[in-house]
Amino acid sequence: MKTIGILGGMSWESTVEYYRALNEGVKERLGGLHSAQIVMQSVDFGPIEKMMQNDNWNLIAKVLSEAAQKTETAGADFLLICTNTMHKVFGQIEAAVHIPVLHIADASAEVLVEQGIKTVGLLGTAFTMEHDFYKGRLKEKYGLNVLVPDKKDRQIVHQVIFNELCLGKIKAESKAEYLKIIESFAENGAEAIILGCTEIGMLVNQADTHIELFDTTAMHAAKAVECATAIEKKKMLNIELDEEAGLAIVEPDGQLTKDDFNKVAGVIEPYLEEHGRLNGLIICTQEFPGWESFEAMLRHFKFAKNHHQNLSRIALVTDSKIANLAEKIGGHFIAAEVKHFFYNQFEDAKSWVVGIDTG
Repeated sequence: MKTIGILGGMSWESTVEYYRALNEGVKERLGGLHSAQIVMQSVDFGPIEKMMQNDNWNLIAKVLSEAAQKTETAGADFLLICTNTMHKVFGQIEAAVHIPVLHIADASAEVLVEQGIKTVGLLGTAFTMEHDFYKGRLKEKYGLNVLVPDKKDRQIVHQVIFNELCLGKIKAESKAEYLKIIESFAENGAEAIILGCTEIGMLVNQADTHIELFDTTAMHAAKAVECATAIEKKKMLNIELDEEAGLAIVEPDGQLTKDDFNKVAGVIEPYLEEHGRLNGLIICTQEFPGWESFEAMLRHFKFAKNHHQNLSRIALVTDSKIANLAEKIGGHFIAAEVKHFFYNQFEDAKSWVVGIDTG
């Protein structure tokens, strides 16, 4: 399991929800007593809130970038910025670290697009609702139509977040105002509402309205759990020796490495010692993954060259255009003839390798 880096404290109220969601998600996914591996750097939100009001985003970016670097140094494999508003400086934070940073808008938009939603209402801080760093990403990258409240309602939403929710205060009258704004979104064509501030889910939830709500905290955390618990697919190299036809068939699943051809040699060399000759080699994969490095490609051709007296032809059976390059330059390195076939031409390739004229 990968270690999740959390850049939190903005506010700590919502960071608590992140911590809970991440651990619950890992437990649900892995079962038993499993919990999330987390490294957290929690900042003091007081000075940062003042920087926001003074429009000092460069200093905010500096503070958060340094906090992100500490999270990386502590062992995080990837990072979450646990606040929508601070994604305004996402680019600076991302540039400051060497680990992936999961954008909260991407995590949200992927869910919306998957459900076929095209028009959404956005609630958040004034920065999130008015600036383009969030809604612009939703529009440009995912083609979503994003609605925001009018100026008066934006002020209400913003003030409730900072004066109440960030302080842990939940007021019935504020909830009523939010639900009225949500209803107006629906009247203007919104199919769903994005709760685009990590504290809003503390105030309203799906039980309060018939309009579908999408909580960015929940979606962001769910994406992090998916990334943390994903099982990396182990690269395989399948080798089949067709003794009757006198050919070897190699099916790679991942980029070819130098060691892969050592493995191939280990399979065919005993056959050569016994039979003296191999008609050819077929490398077959629908999307040719290529070579891990130029050195690996040279090792491929060197492998063939070392067996050129016992190997006549190499067929690359793939729909990938990279095989055309191999076909053109292969003759510069080896005596064996190299030819490209499309993936659905496997039988033609096999006939060519063993010298049967297919007409």
